[in-house]
Amino acid sequence: MREFFLLSFPIIIVFVGPMWWEIHRRAEYGKRSRSLLFSLLCFLGAGAVSVVQYLGVIPALPMAGVLTTGLLSLLYFGALLLLEFSVHRQRIRDSFLSDDFRSQMAKLVPSWILFGTAIVLGGVVMVLKLAGVELSKTLADLFFIVGFIGLLAGVGISAGIGAGILFGFQAGIVRKKAYPFIWYGIIMGIAVVRGVAQGKDDYAVLLLGLHALLAYRIFEEYFFARFIHLNDLFNRLQDSIRVRNELVDRIIHSPLEEDHLVVQGMFEESIASSQKEATLPQYRVTGAVLYRRVGQEFVVEFPEYVYGFAVPLYENELIRKLTREQLVSKLQTETYPAQGAPVSSGLGEGKNFGKPAFQQMLQSREVVKIRDLPSCFKGLISFVALYPVVDQDEVTGCLVVYKDSFYDMFPQEDKILRTLAGNLSTVFNIMVGKQLQEERNRLQGEMNIATNIQTSILPREFALQGYRIAASMETATEVGGDVYDWVPGPGGNYLAIGDVSGHGLPAGIMALIQMSAFHGAVQTASRMDRELSAPELYNVVNRVLCTINRDRIGADKFMTANYFVEKDGSFSHAGAHEIALIYRAREDRVQEIHDTVSRTGFLGISEFINADTSAGTFSLEEGDVLLLYTDGIIEAKDRSDGQFGIPGVSRILSDHAKEEPGDIIRHLREAVRGFAEDGDLARHGGSFADDITLVVIKRDGSAAS
Repeated sequence: MREFFLLSFPIIIVFVGPMWWEIHRRAEYGKRSRSLLFSLLCFLGAGAVSVVQYLGVIPALPMAGVLTTGLLSLLYFGALLLLEFSVHRQRIRDSFLSDDFRSQMAKLVPSWILFGTAIVLGGVVMVLKLAGVELSKTLADLFFIVGFIGLLAGVGISAGIGAGILFGFQAGIVRKKAYPFIWYGIIMGIAVVRGVAQGKDDYAVLLLGLHALLAYRIFEEYFFARFIHLNDLFNRLQDSIRVRNELVDRIIHSPLEEDHLVVQGMFEESIASSQKEATLPQYRVTGAVLYRRVGQEFVVEFPEYVYGFAVPLYENELIRKLTREQLVSKLQTETYPAQGAPVSSGLGEGKNFGKPAFQQMLQSREVVKIRDLPSCFKGLISFVALYPVVDQDEVTGCLVVYKDSFYDMFPQEDKILRTLAGNLSTVFNIMVGKQLQEERNRLQGEMNIATNIQTSILPREFALQGYRIAASMETATEVGGDVYDWVPGPGGNYLAIGDVSGHGLPAGIMALIQMSAFHGAVQTASRMDRELSAPELYNVVNRVLCTINRDRIGADKFMTANYFVEKDGSFSHAGAHEIALIYRAREDRVQEIHDTVSRTGFLGISEFINADTSAGTFSLEEGDVLLLYTDGIIEAKDRSDGQFGIPGVSRILSDHAKEEPGDIIRHLREAVRGFAEDGDLARHGGSFADDITLVVIKRDGSAAS
């Protein structure tokens, strides 16, 4: 059995050695591998002493047996103590208890002094015996008794105090199980007592059990525990993903005005969880504040974003006299810039130490810790930490936490608060998206109203005797810049078609102003029983647009337009717009009226233009068709950026001129949509690049005489 006991030393080292090397190579184990190495060296030392005992190298002296037994006990105790220290070393460090642990271990010094004295006395006796010096029985007994008592006291006190320190130190924080030491102590106690009482050192069976426990402890902590730890990490990751998904679902489906309550619940739950992870209850987080970036400032948007006892980050001698409600009010009024210059001074210096702290957080995007606080916070706040809420490269918020009795964050606290900051990043993103969507919905509603206004004021029918008329308008956006109209007057029937530069709401507003001016001019002329020529009408509308749109609104828009006055089948016109097209039924061809293009200045630019330069006339006979349009149809593009053009419009007009005006418009719209299907329509999400307006006027032979 003793041979098998001796053989167990190299067997354990062979199995544990590669494990130690792997531990040594991994950074996440920290300095634990060093303590484990010293434990293994003590274990090997115990093996060496056991081999010396087995070979009978040490003289058969009573004191030699006691010293050997004591040394063996000490080596085993050192191996086990160092092993347990390696197991718990990282937890001691992470709990900021290293200084406390070292001060407790200093209590072992007296026992080591006793043990050292025993070793010296025993060594003196052995040397004297080996040198042949005879000691009196009294002196020899005295040396033996003192050495024996010192040896037992040293080992016993060290074992007792060491066990009490290491295995009872911060119970429930540093360690959770005490069974290894209990079994170690029982085995070592039985082995030592049996060996000393019987004068024998044959306790190999007991020490084999000790070896088994030691090997199991190493494998449990550094092999099995690693798999358990990885499994725990995976489960925590799954839980974190589940919590985040639930949170995202809650924030997406909550009403916009209740989003802050969802944030409040997440905020309070996380802070409460972090409080449970403090090493001691008095070291926990005592308060927290949640700031969110709004524009270029960090603000506390709601009172619910303040948890526990929190104070503004500036020196205030009256801080002790303020109630919590007053503190919350001050926190909500105190804002911090979301951009700033580099900070070089200490964070705790100056009356407003919050601003440099926020600036440092913005620059580093890392946690900023403040320990040197103004004296007015003494007894209230000892430590402040700022956790940034980062969305990609932008800091969108900040979590400020306070402690009143400690000067750092524990690892588990830190992990929970970092997770909270990550979740807040997602939540804030969704909240911004919801706010933007609500704003879009509001603007969309207003645009829909504007669209309805624009379409509702267009003429629903054209009551021109002797003509069949149809018109349509398709805008590129909700509100277009095209317009067409008809008003009866004393001098005939007044028609208009126009196109404001660009499109969208500003263009729509200018089109409405133009329409109002057009109606006002014709109605005024009717009241005065005065005929209004097309150039006069153009000039009046132009002056109105220059005054209102250019001078008052300050818009840089302009407008192309043609005005027509129809009387007895004859059309007079003025303005600058597009080439009008007339299908001549008698000749079966399409005629281009170039007088409608660029013969005068555009509307809304200068009040000094004179539309007389663009005056012209033409007439329609039975079966003739007049087509008025805006440039959206002729400039529609296909996949190769080719334009539909006037030839394309003329071809469709010629092919379908004998049909009704509404059918002609339908053919034109179908043709241009098919042409632009892989071009403009594909590029602009099914819409054309510009507004398209069509007016078709067909003479039916019954014009008033």
